[in-house]
This record gives sequence, C-alpha cells and structure tokens, in this order.
Amino acid sequence: MAAAKTSMVLFFFMKLRKSRPAVRFPACIGLAWLAITVTLTLAEFLMRFPVMVR
Repeated sequence: MAAAKTSMVLFFFMKLRKSRPAVRFPACIGLAWLAITVTLTLAEFLMRFPVMVR
C-alpha cells in the first residue's frame, strides 16, 4: 500500500513522468539507494535473528 502511494506522489504530484532527465535521474538513484539500504538492513537483521522454520 505504501509503495502504491509513494509511486502516485512521485509520478502525479511531483510530475516525474513529464520532467526532464536531469530531474528523473536523481529520483531513480534515490529509489535505488533506498532499495539497497532496505535490503542490507533486512539482511543484517536476519543474520542476527535467524528465522527458524520447522
């Protein structure tokens, strides 16, 4: 749900779809950096507290 709302804000309210590449590129880099940060945080959390499946 949060991802859908975020994409609506980015594309409709910030008008990234019609903006120049000089604006879209940093937005894409920011989203990629957020994905890397979330992935590494989740990986670190799972290394500390492994999930036991029986």
